Amino acid sequence: MYRLSALLMFLLPALVQAAPHKIIHVVNPHHVSRAEYLADLRANSSLTDDQIDDRYREFLHDRERSQRGLILKLRVLIKKYRLKGIYLQGLSEKNHQATLDYLESLKQYEKTNTINESEFEKRKKDQNRLDLSELGAAGQLVITGELQTILPAEDAKAFEAVNSVKSDGSIKFVEKEEHERENAIVRNLMKADGVAVIVLSRDHNLADNLKELGFSCRYVITGSDPPVESNIDTFKNSIFKRSDKLTGNRLK
Repeated sequence: MYRLSALLMFLLPALVQAAPHKIIHVVNPHHVSRAEYLADLRANSSLTDDQIDDRYREFLHDRERSQRGLILKLRVLIKKYRLKGIYLQGLSEKNHQATLDYLESLKQYEKTNTINESEFEKRKKDQNRLDLSELGAAGQLVITGELQTILPAEDAKAFEAVNSVKSDGSIKFVEKEEHERENAIVRNLMKADGVAVIVLSRDHNLADNLKELGFSCRYVITGSDPPVESNIDTFKNSIFKRSDKLTGNRLK
């Protein structure tokens, strides 16, 4: 009996992890509001406001082009893994419902081209820092009906701690708070069954957070150059990284 109990204790981690999670991190160009863009360039350049506006228009044009490629990539993942929802950077439990309401308004507008103006403006105002352009590819796929919903990747408290604005209008960055934010994102992703897909900017890599928190899973970053896949096994206390071929819109 003692030997059987010891064997079960030894095998328990493997049994619990029999169907390990897979997290696919789809790199998304980070959205920057005009106010943030203006504050940053004012502090770090001698450009005039008109020149900054020209730069910002170029930034939005480049981002729109990259969003079209991201839509194609997400369509492949939705079909391959039969995804109902995709986790989104900047979305937390605090602004989740308001964002879903806003997307529903846009979906109805697409169908009928009619919407109550005051209701639309109210929902737009309720976005609470999450701009439509930041909803990006995943939000557009919800509007077209190709994706059922978007899911909150963020913890509201951790997200707001990182995105605190200084007196000059620039964003204060604290490495410790950013690390706690990433830990909170990982905890949310690990609530998913099977495959979790998150749209997240390229300056994030969750591999160390996954290992620190004791989660075992496959972690794939697609859209980076070169692509990276990490097999994180906390039971063996090891992490292996290798490049995968991610060609065009296909995830191989």
